This record gives sequence, C-alpha cells and structure tokens, in this order.
Amino acid sequence: MVNQHERSKAPHRSAILMNDRRLVVSALVMLMMSGWSGTALAVIGDADVDGAKYGDLRADDTTWGAVSNAFQSSYELRQTTGLIYSPYGSFDPLSEPMPLGPETLYDSKALTRTGYAVVQAASADMTTVASILEDIGISIADHLPDDAFVIRIPVSRDTASILKILNDRDEIRWAGEMPIAWRVAPNVALLAGRLSLNVDLDLIPAADLSDSELSDLETDLESISTRTGPRGICDAHLCQPRGVSAFWIPVLAMDGRILYISEASRITILNSNASAIAGITQAFVDSNNTLNGSGEVIAISDTGLDADHGDFDGRVRGIYNQFGPDNSAADRNSGHGTHVTATLLGDGTGDSGAMGMIPAASFHFYQLEVDSSGILARWGSLYDMFTHARENSARIQSNSWGNENLVGEYTADSRSADAFIVDNPRFMVLFPAGELGADGTDTITPPGTAKNVLTIGASTTGSLGSDAVGAVPGFSSLGATLDGRIKPDIVAPGVLICSARAEEAESVTGASCSAALHNDGSTPLYMALNGSSMATAVAAGGVAMVRQHLREEGGINEPRSDLIKALLINAATDIGAADIPNSAEGWGQIDVANSISPMQGTTSLDLLYDDSRQLDPGHSFVYTFVVDNAAEFDLTLVWVDAEASSISNQSAAKLVNDLDLTATAPDGTVYHGNVFANGYSATGGSADRLNNVERIKIGAGQSGTWTITVGHAGGITQGFALVMTGLLYEETSSDLTVFAGSLTTSVSNPLQGDTILVEAAWRNQAAKGTDQYTVEIEDLTEGNIIYTS
Repeated sequence: MVNQHERSKAPHRSAILMNDRRLVVSALVMLMMSGWSGTALAVIGDADVDGAKYGDLRADDTTWGAVSNAFQSSYELRQTTGLIYSPYGSFDPLSEPMPLGPETLYDSKALTRTGYAVVQAASADMTTVASILEDIGISIADHLPDDAFVIRIPVSRDTASILKILNDRDEIRWAGEMPIAWRVAPNVALLAGRLSLNVDLDLIPAADLSDSELSDLETDLESISTRTGPRGICDAHLCQPRGVSAFWIPVLAMDGRILYISEASRITILNSNASAIAGITQAFVDSNNTLNGSGEVIAISDTGLDADHGDFDGRVRGIYNQFGPDNSAADRNSGHGTHVTATLLGDGTGDSGAMGMIPAASFHFYQLEVDSSGILARWGSLYDMFTHARENSARIQSNSWGNENLVGEYTADSRSADAFIVDNPRFMVLFPAGELGADGTDTITPPGTAKNVLTIGASTTGSLGSDAVGAVPGFSSLGATLDGRIKPDIVAPGVLICSARAEEAESVTGASCSAALHNDGSTPLYMALNGSSMATAVAAGGVAMVRQHLREEGGINEPRSDLIKALLINAATDIGAADIPNSAEGWGQIDVANSISPMQGTTSLDLLYDDSRQLDPGHSFVYTFVVDNAAEFDLTLVWVDAEASSISNQSAAKLVNDLDLTATAPDGTVYHGNVFANGYSATGGSADRLNNVERIKIGAGQSGTWTITVGHAGGITQGFALVMTGLLYEETSSDLTVFAGSLTTSVSNPLQGDTILVEAAWRNQAAKGTDQYTVEIEDLTEGNIIYTS
C-alpha cells in the first residue's frame, strides 16, 4: 500500500520516459556499387553537449630525493578565502553573521569583559598584521584559520578605539570581538549552567598573565573545585580544576584570564568513546553545538526504567504499561532498559563520561518485562505500539530486543513493522541484529529481519581493555536473512558501553564503570554492558542527529525514514578488511559526521539527494553528474517497500517493488547496485532482486559525466530516496549516445542498384531533454550531403 499523500507527487507518465530509444530517421537510399557508405549526423539546436571537463588534477611526476640546486624567486600567495573557521562553523565576517555558540554562553559585553577579539588579515601574508599589533601594544593569543589572529586587549585600553584603528588599516580585512563560547569546547558547552552536574576541566590560562594574576586565578579556581591535585591547580600552561559544578562554566568563559576551557583528559573510555567512534561527537562539533537531539522525541521499548535516575531529569514524557505484561515499569531485574535508554539520551548528570548520544532529546518509554520473573513479553501488535508512539509526537522508535526462536525469519512482527512504516514513511524504527553470532550466519533476530527498519549490529570500542576499535565482536548476529537480504544494515559501538544502572535492578551482569553511586551510598550509578542492544541505542542517537539536521538545516520539516536510512548507509565506514557488504557489518560502521558533512581525508565532498519522485513499473529516472575521480563516488538508493507475506516460504524473496540502481561511467562501463568485490562496485553481475537498499561505490573511477539510473523492474508505484556523495555536480546538458544496433540496414550485403532501408537511432542518456534535431546523411566517398532532415 502506498500512502496517498506520497502518491500525489507522482509525475505525469510522459515526464518519466527519459531513457527511451529515440527513432530519429528512416531513409530510403539508392546505393550504387561504387563503394558508397553513409554517416548520419545529428546536431542539437541551442544545446551545450560539451559539459564541463576535469583535467588531470593530480598529475605527479616528482621524484623523491634531495634537492641538487635551488634559487630564489617570487611566488604568488594563495588566495585567501575570507572565511574564519570558528568552533561553531565557518563564516565570512564581511557578509555572514558570526556564529555565537549556545545561548547559555552568550555575553553581550564579551569584548570589554574579556578583551578577546579576532583580527583577519587581508592576505595570506600575516607578517604585516603581526607588526601592526606589536606596534600598538596588543598581544597575540592564538591563531584562527583562515588568516586571522586572536588578540587580547588589556582591560585598561579602550577596546572600541583599538578595533577602529585596526579596521582602518588596509592590511586588515576585518577586526571584531570574539564570542565567549568560542573559548569553550563544544562538548563542555553542552553542560554549561547545570547545577546538578560536576565536571573535571582542563583550562589554558592566557599567555600574558603575570605571576600574581596567575596566582589569583589559581585561588579562584580552588574555591570552586571539590578536588585538587598534589601540585595545585595551575601552572603557566594548564589549570586543572576538578569536580566543578557546570553552573560555573559560563562564569569561567567570561573570565579573560582563561584562553580555553575543555573537558579534562581521562584514561578510561566510556560512552563518550562510543559517540566518538560513531561520528556523533564530530557531528555535534560540526553543527555549531546544536545537534544534541533538541526537538526530537524518541520512543523506547524495553524491560523497564529507573525513571528517577538523574540522567533523565525532566525529559520523560510518559511511561506506558499497556503493551507490557504487567502494570509496573520498574527495571527490577537486569536493568537493561535503563541502560539502553541512558546510552541513547542520558545527560551524564552523575558522570559526564557516561553521557548518552543525544542528551537534549525527550522520550516515551514502553515497558515489556514481567517484574517477578524478568521474562520479556509484549501484548498487541508493533503497529499499534508504533501508532501510539507517533500519536504522542515520537518520530523515532528504538527497540533493543528481538525474537530468539524464529531466527532469520520474516515474521508477523517483521511484517507489522514494515506495514506501519509504509503507512507512516516519516517514522523511523530501529531493531538490533541480535547476539547469536556464535551460532554462525543467518542469525538475525526478528523484527530486525524487516525490510524497512534500520537493523543494527555491534562493533568494538576498545573500552576498559576490550578489543580495539574497528571490528565486529563475536556475539553480534550475522546476516543474511533467510531470504538472502543484507542485514544488519550497519553496525555501531556496542562493547562495554558505560551507562546508567537502575537502582532497583537485582540481577545485573554489568560491572561498575564509574565511581558515582546512587543515593543509598553503595549501588553503582553506572555499569558497562555489551550487546547489539547498546549498539542500537547508539545508532538511534545518530538517527536523531541526522533527522534534526534535516529539519533545522535542510528545511525538511518531516524527513522521511528512507532518506535518513540512505544518508546513514551511504556514509558508513567499512571496518576491517575492505569487504562490504558482508554478513557481520552489513554496509559498515555508522559515521554520523560523514552522513551530514561527508569528507574523504581532509577533502570536503559534495552531497546530493533526491526523495521527491515516484516510479511506475517499466519506467526510470536518469541523472547525470560530472564526477572528479580524485575522491570516491558513492550512491545509495533506499525505498520503503510494501510489507511482504509472512506466509510464503522463508527462502522466498520478500521484495515487493523492485527498483534498480545502475551507474554508467564515461567510458560506458556499467555498474549495478550491490555488485561488489573487495569493498567496491565491480563490473558484471546483474540487478539485485532481493534488497530495498542498493549501493554503488566507485573508488579510483573515471572523471567525466556519469549517468545514474533508477529503474522500476516490477511491482507497483514506488517512491525512493537517492543519496550521492563525491566531488560532483549535476550535468545540465543533454547527452546523445549510440548503442548496439543504432545503425541497421534492411539488406546485409546489397548489390549495385539495390534499394535498401537504413535505420538510425540514438538516445539521450542525460537528464535534460534535447531540442530539435538536424539529421544529415553524407556520402563519405564523394564528400556530398545527400540527405538533410
């Protein structure tokens, strides 16, 4: 079933016949046995068929070795960008607003209070600006790319006059005050102003402090610290206040004696390690400190919840029993529900090292455990539970449980989940792959076998002495499903995740991972657990961040789940050997930062997507892009497929609507979706007939115009989401090409005097339509034009 609102976007049938062969001319030609041959030429009126071409951008004929001779000469400076790369995003101060950071760290009198300002040079040569600052007695505190200094104006000086002097100089492009939030690490800024949270900090004191000023700073920091080290708090390069209430972070940021504030270096890696591995920390930094789950409502179903654990304070929207086996939501047995919930959105009140992925999100909780036995049970369908969640404003549902007796099967629950997402395509559902990896392949636990959910396996973290980052632990269930589909979709950190422990839990298996205790003074406040359950919670945080980004930056009020899924899969990192897709990691390890701001090394990549179209069977959409092979070229196609039959044989394909993704290289080589070898797309193979996720990944590909086709090979009308990343841009011209059989004759070996029929055909392989044709037939022997259309 296709949602009627979605169906209304379907284009007129004529709009999607873009890849049809165009029969251009049939000509009757009298051939004489003089050896005549003919060529048909088509000229497109007013159309640019050349396109933009990339040259060899990486030609490198250099030899490694010592320099034999050298001479001096002039050299052109690099072109300055005019951008300042603040901790909260790049901007041009002459044309764009300055990113100020979070509201909790805004000070309207920042310049006069701290003396910190930014001075940007007019060119890449910074020496003149440094001399100007020295001449007027202003010290340089730090550098900022591109081509800028951080300065500290003494409080005794008139800051406005100093800035005017600087802005009047031709050598200076811009000078202005620096927001206090820039001097606070984004992950620390997230905590600013919280009364109930103590944090350990590392501070860099200003380099121009006198001994007495440094001593005064140390005294002030001692007064707000609950712990001090054996060497005191400060030296000239580092201050280490410990156990400081987060309430003081804004006050510290307003103190000009401090250049920078960050979280203290620690040797134990906890949940913050999971967020770093998953690209969540980097995405938070890249987002100007905004992607923290704010505005996102999550639904969670699990054992139970210690609702008064401090990590959830003020963000529990509701706890529901109607789908569970009893009327108690207490997490009395394993504490599993409390742990995964805090992994997803705990705020680390008791220990900032155990902070969850999206600490600003709110949530609903559905308890599914019998208190007296610890047995998990659910009454009613997933469809109804998801409906209840959606009616209560949730758009993401994270479920860290699975079926253990129907492994690999497409079950009634799988079907129920698929059906709900078809009817509600803007609702995202996550399930774990399971923890039956020791039993071998095809061990995905339902409902993780559903097509439209995001199924998550576990990856290693290196936490607490465990296996190093970059592998899949042995317990994580392996794909495929029994009908051969690729699962898990992706993996996320799931080994020794430190998160909240329920105070009432009596049968915990996780060891304490923090010195923090519950109010009873003996029960650990946090514990470490393994599992794809924990990995699912980590991934759900990534889903929320991508969704928040699409809402706030992409202008999509209600992002579709297929688009979010495509973004996450397209950016996933192939861990271990280059062998995606595989039964352990699916398409790779989640990388939220790469999903939002794709990078290859230090190169920023382009990201394009399309989720606005629908296809009828027997038709296709064709896209053309000019691609530079200096970076990889990635494409991911995802669609919300109609629910499959749970009655049919489990080995039968569960795909209902069969879309195909193909890419044609500039030299004509064709790549099919999901045909991979050694982690990259390979030639040959055939169209995928099983999966509603298809990928193409081109490594050292060809520069030039690529043709991308999304075709519908069978089923009913179907929408889709297509994501593309690389160094690429859309081609805006038509592109005519010939194909096998473009030129045919009615007689293979004509004799002198014979009349034959010559048929010529070609097709447009680009997205833009063509104008009128001029068709010419030339006698190459005589050099005469014998036919013009």
